Amino acid sequence: MPTQTELKFGAPSCPCVAIDNITGNTVVMVNSTTKAYYPADLGAHCSAWDDDREPLSCKQGQKPGKNHGWCAQEWCFVDPCNCNIDVEPKTSSYLPDGVYQGKPIYYSYATCAGKDTWNDEQEVKMKTADKSLCKKHSNDSNNWGKDDCKCIGINGETGSTNFSLDGRNVPFPADAGTSCKAWDLESNPSCSAHTSEIPIWCAQKWCYIDPCSCSLPEVPKVSSYLRDASHDGRTIYYSYDTCGSADHWTAKHSKNACVNQKSSAACMKQDTCGWNVEKGLCVGKELIDDCKHPKHLYDKPPAKPKKKHGWWWWFSHMWQPGHNKTPAHGHKTSEHSYQAAPESAREKEHKLAPNHKVPLPAKYGSPECPCIGIDNLNGSSSMLILGKLRVDYPADVGSHCAPWDDGHQPLSCMEDKEPGKGKGWCAQPWCFVDPCNCDIAVKPSISSYLPDGSFQGRPAYYSHATCGGHGDSVTSAVNKHRHQGAKTAGANWPSIVPREIKESHHSDDSREHAMCKESPAESLNGRTGCRCVGLGGALGLVNFTVAGRHVAYPADAGSSCKAWDLSNHPQCHHHGDGEVPEWCQQQWCYVDPCSCTVDVPPRASSYLPGAVWQGRPLYYSYDTCGSTDTWTTKHHKHACAIQKSSEDCSMLDKCTWDNNTALCQGRELAKKCGAQKVKSFAPRARASLWSVLASLSALALAWCMF
Repeated sequence: MPTQTELKFGAPSCPCVAIDNITGNTVVMVNSTTKAYYPADLGAHCSAWDDDREPLSCKQGQKPGKNHGWCAQEWCFVDPCNCNIDVEPKTSSYLPDGVYQGKPIYYSYATCAGKDTWNDEQEVKMKTADKSLCKKHSNDSNNWGKDDCKCIGINGETGSTNFSLDGRNVPFPADAGTSCKAWDLESNPSCSAHTSEIPIWCAQKWCYIDPCSCSLPEVPKVSSYLRDASHDGRTIYYSYDTCGSADHWTAKHSKNACVNQKSSAACMKQDTCGWNVEKGLCVGKELIDDCKHPKHLYDKPPAKPKKKHGWWWWFSHMWQPGHNKTPAHGHKTSEHSYQAAPESAREKEHKLAPNHKVPLPAKYGSPECPCIGIDNLNGSSSMLILGKLRVDYPADVGSHCAPWDDGHQPLSCMEDKEPGKGKGWCAQPWCFVDPCNCDIAVKPSISSYLPDGSFQGRPAYYSHATCGGHGDSVTSAVNKHRHQGAKTAGANWPSIVPREIKESHHSDDSREHAMCKESPAESLNGRTGCRCVGLGGALGLVNFTVAGRHVAYPADAGSSCKAWDLSNHPQCHHHGDGEVPEWCQQQWCYVDPCSCTVDVPPRASSYLPGAVWQGRPLYYSYDTCGSTDTWTTKHHKHACAIQKSSEDCSMLDKCTWDNNTALCQGRELAKKCGAQKVKSFAPRARASLWSVLASLSALALAWCMF
């Protein structure tokens, strides 16, 4: 039978769960009236935690007293859903608010080869776990990390833990890193509201994880905040990915992180790192040496393996000398010429536009004030909070009616903030709108989230009212809380906001009237009658599908006329001869095909095949930007618009042939545009051709008559 010495981190079938070797303190509730300070790593390993600490029973001369009875018995905190020993764990009264991965915290003497005589002496006995607990408390990835990479540590502890930042100790909450939260925002000095601009990583959620139980695509990193800390005897790692965040911190602020070492030589200089030859990747040594209990799949070979392997298997096999290799595991457009419409004024532009609105799904706002962003994007877009804090929102933020701030705005819309997640203005839907195409009772407000944002040359505006919000009352509350709601965000966040930021939300009738009379510059915003769509000026990245793989483009790619591929498409990177394909330098943008009246038809996007604009498929056009499309015919051969016959068109499931216009177009587009069909692009050219043929026939007939 194992001894207490041999079970430092509990029985393998019921391991201790807290984070070990951290400095600081945790406040324990001894009873309803008595509190006591215990070490910050309380319950992280098997130890007689109460001995000489519990103030009512475990001091010298008390009963049972120091080194006697239950005071001298070892115990630790455990997960009742991962504890398969004869003596079941019991609920902890020491940490009444403590949770582990969403479940109440439990303790066990038995896993440390100890005997629980403490509970025998209590008037109110601690209970064992209900059998339904593990089903009831299913993992919430928003709080506790993704299922295949859960957060670790005891959440809800009060007290403080010393984090090592730039060689000095900085107090963080005792439960920092135990759940998905922007832990740096309120505690890291670099995130103070007194700095000129808050780094984007301050608002990013992260937590500590067990690297041996983590199978996410993004490799977890060794903690520099808690260099000596451990969990179940292994070094502490952290992950932004498990909390759905991008890691903007490691590359800049953890130069010695394994993932930042780009060569095997640099990797081997770091004591904590090991080099993966097969992947050409530097990773933490724990991923190679210590993960000896595979739980999850890391890389999946093309063959269908019956056995799943964890991090340790793949990296240890790559690490071994002489190891034999295991099996390795749109766009845009045509050669037609363009004849620019002579009108350029905004009033004339309306004449070219169809005289009725396309019905919109309710999620895209009122038809009189539709949402304007591009929906169903994969990536992130950076919003500016309080004029200085950058926060990642979904890439399609504001593209449809949704409570975008709920669970994203870190100062007001999280569980412990005011008004809080799911409450007040945080729970109200809104979207970005065009102030010049918004005819509802409550006017939209200019957005401070996107100070450099634009739509067709005009600033970005937002509206709650178009989404069925409570109009002025919501907007007023949002303005107040967005600018003054930092009171609950901690001492580093005083409710002081520059005057110009506070005023930026209010509409200016005269300015908007003048702005809407101006016609946007065609060179940047597309031809009159086929304007570019999407929000310009947004920071962040969107995943474009290029040749079957994801390629990161700017978050505002396609929102204006620009050679977007030149700096982003893999084929447009300069080679040794300095040559790039001609299409790399051509300007294009995304357009609404139902409102596009240029001569060359736009094409359905292959870069963002699932994206939509106001519920309709997303199309692109080179022609509206005055460019020639030399890309589509070579790289997007299944584009409906380039099929020249009904036979070719019918071969593609997504396409349908229009007999009236003799054009091939997308089936979904034909339905979505309804009565407002895409302009008949060909008849004028075709009419002139028939005129020529008719003239030739007449000449031939006349010749025969002579």
